Amino acid sequence: KLSAQETTTAIEALGFPTLEFRLPDAAQYRVEPGVEVFFLEDHSLPLVSVFARFRGGPSYFSKDEQGATTAVPLLLRSGGTLDLAPDSVDALLDFYAAEMSFGGGGPSSSSSVNTLTRYLDDVLELWGSLLREPAFDSTRVEVWRGQQLESLIRQSEFPGRLAISKFNNLMFGDHPVGWEMGPEHLDPEDLAPDVLRQVHRKIFCWGNLTLGVTGDVTWDEIRPRLERLLDGWPACESDLEAPPPPTFAVAPGVYVLPRELDQSTIIMGKPSNVRLADDESYFAAQIGNAILGGAGLTTRLARRVRTEEGLAYGAASVWTTPARSRGI
Repeated sequence: KLSAQETTTAIEALGFPTLEFRLPDAAQYRVEPGVEVFFLEDHSLPLVSVFARFRGGPSYFSKDEQGATTAVPLLLRSGGTLDLAPDSVDALLDFYAAEMSFGGGGPSSSSSVNTLTRYLDDVLELWGSLLREPAFDSTRVEVWRGQQLESLIRQSEFPGRLAISKFNNLMFGDHPVGWEMGPEHLDPEDLAPDVLRQVHRKIFCWGNLTLGVTGDVTWDEIRPRLERLLDGWPACESDLEAPPPPTFAVAPGVYVLPRELDQSTIIMGKPSNVRLADDESYFAAQIGNAILGGAGLTTRLARRVRTEEGLAYGAASVWTTPARSRGI
């Protein structure tokens, strides 16, 4: 057996080659009607991935529209298209073994698709239909509404989730980042077809869109496919107005949310001036947070508090670094 001192000495004596990180060199293009595309060719596997990011999410809309703006990106996948019922979409995705994701939050909405190269044309056509021509099937809308209501009812049963939600609301106050969706935002009229389609038109238009493509395809092969995907896509009705940055008006102190539970969740936090930028403070914050508690069970907090001492099931750290405002 080696002593702790001998082990430390042995570790310090180990030699490693210089770590080099080569950032993938993505090309940047623009396709009609004027959408920016980031492209990275990679023929290591017969797969192609396409990513779409739309400027526009819940933070660009009023508090009363939180239900609809949260629902729209998620219902694009489950609600079918004008020509295909939801179960037909499911069957086609299973047949092509394609993966699709849809989501949104804060200032943006996004979607991605991953498919075998040989099915690229068919899958892109289906993906474009889901993004451009959603049906918002009434049954699927009601299912989603019921799931959200059930989640709100049971929120108090998940102390961690409840604590984070209340902490954000406390820190950001009456700002979109701190808003909490409640049952009052999920009334049937809040999720009516015309309301959902109005939100969809404001976000999912080509003026808000940025595309990314990577995989087993050349630019000459993917460009006409993207132009076909975008052909006839409507322009944005108007520019979405970004909300002002949060002010963090909360006073320092201890805030208690009593619950009849045999455990406690404690969150400590404060505003941070570090922002997403090509700056040494940003990289230092990311590395420091990963070491402290932001990278799972191997971090200092988890190792000491959970593994070695057994004082808590979970301990972690978070350091947010928005590009245009202060973080936490």
